Order: sequence, then C-alpha cells, then structure tokens
Amino acid sequence: EVDVKPTESKSEPVFSSSQFADFDVHPHLVSCLRDRFGITTATEVQKLAIPVLLDGRDALIKSHTGSGKTLAYAVPMLHRLQEIRPKLSRAGGIRAVVIVPTRELALQTYECFEKLSKACTWIVPGVLMGGEKKKSEKARIRKGLVIVVGTPGRLIDHLERTESFSLAKADWLVIDEADRLLELGFEESVSKIVSLWKEQHLADGTSVLLSATLSKGVERLAGLTLNNPTTVDVATEAGAGELEEFVLPAGLSQYYVQTPVKLAQMALCCLLLDACVVTDGGKVIVFLATQDSVDFQQALFSSILGVMLEDTDRRVDFVKLHGDMTQHDRAEVFRKFRDASAGVLFTTDVASRGLDVPQVDLIVQCCVPLRPEDYVHRAGRTARIGAKGRVVILLFPSEVGFLDVLADHKIKVDKMELKELLCKVYALKQQILEARTDPGQKLKTMEDFVTTLQLIFENEVYAEQELLAMAKKGFLSHVRSYASYPRAMREVVSFRALHLGHLAKAYCLRETPSTLGAQWASEPPKGATGGHGHRDARAKTDEEIRELVGRQSPKVKISEYDSGLVASKKKKKSKNS
Repeated sequence: EVDVKPTESKSEPVFSSSQFADFDVHPHLVSCLRDRFGITTATEVQKLAIPVLLDGRDALIKSHTGSGKTLAYAVPMLHRLQEIRPKLSRAGGIRAVVIVPTRELALQTYECFEKLSKACTWIVPGVLMGGEKKKSEKARIRKGLVIVVGTPGRLIDHLERTESFSLAKADWLVIDEADRLLELGFEESVSKIVSLWKEQHLADGTSVLLSATLSKGVERLAGLTLNNPTTVDVATEAGAGELEEFVLPAGLSQYYVQTPVKLAQMALCCLLLDACVVTDGGKVIVFLATQDSVDFQQALFSSILGVMLEDTDRRVDFVKLHGDMTQHDRAEVFRKFRDASAGVLFTTDVASRGLDVPQVDLIVQCCVPLRPEDYVHRAGRTARIGAKGRVVILLFPSEVGFLDVLADHKIKVDKMELKELLCKVYALKQQILEARTDPGQKLKTMEDFVTTLQLIFENEVYAEQELLAMAKKGFLSHVRSYASYPRAMREVVSFRALHLGHLAKAYCLRETPSTLGAQWASEPPKGATGGHGHRDARAKTDEEIRELVGRQSPKVKISEYDSGLVASKKKKKSKNS
C-alpha cells in the first residue's frame, strides 16, 4: 500500500452569476457570444477582468487553465476597438498585438478572434507564426490587419524586416501564457517586443499579462510591461513562505495507477479500451515523454485498436502531435481532433498549455512530468469551462514518491487499482482477441488475458519492420529522457531504479537492453539532446547512457518473466479432502 501525505485539492469556481448582457459591451458582441460560441454566462475570470479592461486599465490576470482567459481580454478589446470613430479600416494599421508561446495556441487564439469579429466585420484579425511562409504573411500585413496574434520569434522577425509592420498605432498589447513563454526561453524576445511597442506607440495603451502561475520571471515581465496594473486573481494566493498551491477545475477527478514497468503498455491499452469501448467514448489525450514514443504509440494503436474498432459503432481515430511535425500537419491534426466527437491524441508537452479542445473526457499521463506545475497544465486539457473530466497518471513502483510532491502543492490524487482496470476490459476479451488468436484458445484467468494481449502487441511490432524500428527508437529516447530529469525530481525519478529490460518489454521489444543500446550511436533518437525538449546540465552523457542500457542495475531483482500481476493466493488442500 502506498503511503501518501494527506491533502485536499484546491479548486476555484469557473462560472459566475454574471451574464455577458450585464456588461457594458456592444449588443452585437453579446449576440455573437450566444450564437457562435453558445455562451451567455461569464466565467469568474471574465466577470473580474472584463470591467477592468473596459475601463482601459492594465491587468495582470492569474487563473487556472481552462477558465476562459482568452475571452476575458478579447471581448473588451473588440468592444473598445469597434467604438473608435471613424471606423477602423485595414489600411489604418495594427491596433492590437497578442503574443502567445506556441503555433497551436496562436492558431486557436486567432480563430477565437475571427469568430468574435463577426460582430464587427471591419476589424480584421491575422496570425503570424513560424512554419508559415513569410512572403504570404508580408502580403497579409501590407493588405492590412487590425489585430495580430503571433509567436515571439515571428513577431520579432517582422518588426525587424517588414517595413509595413509597425506598432505605432497598437493600443493593445497582450502577453498570453506568460509563464509558458518564459519556460520556452522567450523572455528576451518578449521584452524586446514590449520595448519596441513603448518606443513606437507614444500614446497611452492597454497592456495585459495572463499567466496560470506567478513566478519571479512573470513578475519581472509584468513590471516591464504593465503600468499600475489591476491584479485579477480568482483563486486565493498561497501563504507567505509556502509552496505554491495549484488550483484545478472543480469538475476534475484525479487518479493514479501503480503499474509494474513491464505492464505499462497493457495499462495504457486498458485505459484506452475503457475510455473508447466500455464507456461512451469521447476524446482522450495521452502525454508521452518523447517524440519517438508518440510516433510509436500512435502507429501501434492505430494498427491494433484502430482496426479492431473500424467496423463497430465506436470508430476511433488515433492521431499524434509533436514539435517535429510540419506546421501544416500540426494544424490539420489539431483541427481534426478538435472537431471530432471521439478520438485519441498522442502528444508531448507541446499540447499541455493553452490548447482548448472541447469535450476531452480523459487525460492519461504516461510519464512523470518535469515539474508539478506541468502535471497541472496537462490535467487542464480536460474539465474545461465547467465541464467534468478525468486525469490518470501511470506510475512505476519507484515513482510513487511523486504523489508526495503533488501533495506538497495541495493536489490529491486517488488510487485506481490496476486489477480493477484490467477486470473492466477483461469482459471484452472475445471482441478484442477473436480475430487475432486461435479460436480454440481458452483464456481462463486474467493473467492469460494480459499475456495474450501483450503477445498481440509484440507480434504486431515484429510483423512490420517500420513499427519495430519505431519501437526501438521510442525505447532509446525514453531511456534518454529518464536520465534527463532536473535535479529536484531525481529522488522521485531514479534512473538506476528503472528496470531497462522491463521498459523494453513495455515497448513490445524482445531484444535485451544491451542489444538495443548498441543501436544508440548509429540511430540516435529524436530529441537526442533531451527527450523532454531540454537537456539538464547534469544529465547523463551519451556514453553513460549506452553503458547503462547495456547492463542491468544490481538493485533491480525482479524476474524478467514475472507477469507483474499479484497472484491470488490458493487455498491449501486439507489432508482429508
């Protein structure tokens, strides 16, 4: 039994009692929110922020992910821009700039403005982001944009190289997901944009900074950007000297599954079967450690569960999203998953911030995040805007200390028994196995079922050379990422406690770790400078990784052939029986 520190999760209210019609905003905007967004009631953060921004005051907005922060600044921005007389035109220059950390969030924010601007069609929004052709972006800038949404690098590029791109008339500057911008190393770029805005725009403007957390870096950026701001904070701040208490949506249910390393693939499979088949389906987002792991899992589940469900009324698409994909492919996947009624998205932390995908029922975290706040951001992809949702994190026995880390931040996660999960899916054994096993095969026990299911996955991997190559790359990149956690997390995620042979089994591989490690030099996996997208200064070198992959840790004594399940105790026969 896992001994976890007692705690209670904090939640903040999402919806308020205020209607958008109660605010002093144009009736056309209220109608647009009702007809195109399907909302009439403001969330708490909207209730607090909209009056501040309608008054023209600067604002520092802190609220949990999924609380409706985008509309909290978009509605007052559109209202004030549509009030300007004579009416704004495309030829009149840029009047508002919104800085966001990722391309996906840029596209999503632009689409929000595009929909909202139907209430005032002369206000034209546009998006500038990496991955798009700069030539076509320059043409759009010359044609005229009133509101520009962009990523820092591309905005800097146009400010320095595009003559028609000026901030002289920009009355609004919004920095969204400020904490994420800093995490991704954009502090210098954002500071430069702020400085250029203040140089070029001589009149008083409105600046807004939004963040889920208030770190020293965020406060430093706020000091540079904002002028005597009003702080909008829905949740109660942590007390002085305490660790930050993260706030999660009230409708979020949180669970952990403690799984043996070698059963990690089966645990994930059963979670997806439970979500897609046993229950009413819906959308699932699966967070994985590396891009190679994402490629492998998406291909594997598409070829097994995707095919199995193809001829049923529970058809499910398995898609992927990570930073190594082209911008066109990322945008297509995002739109497809957002608009679908059911599906599974395999992704890295590129999708953990800001993305607003409706009706996500389940979040599965297959790896311990780099920091506890990353757990919160991943979990925040579900239970958005007052909805209900679940998050399940898979933990190896050596990783359960992460529960205490979460407890220190007032996050309580309940246990979901692995056997209970397997039992729910065991009822589907005939549907799952009938097309892939001997019809006469008897699956008398849960262990028989799990063993057969694992064999199906392994056979699929070894039947396709491309899939086998993906599995090997996924395993190697997972090993690398495991050795690259920041120092603060290494007591929780101990590389030497990881059974590499069992991890290979979790990737449906039959080779020994030493055989797989020999491929490291010839075929380095994606993100070889750090599977989580960064490289900690004290992380293992390539040579150390190859050495560790090639030998078994003496601390790990679990049998390679152990099923990982706790066998039920058999009663001893009495002498008289």
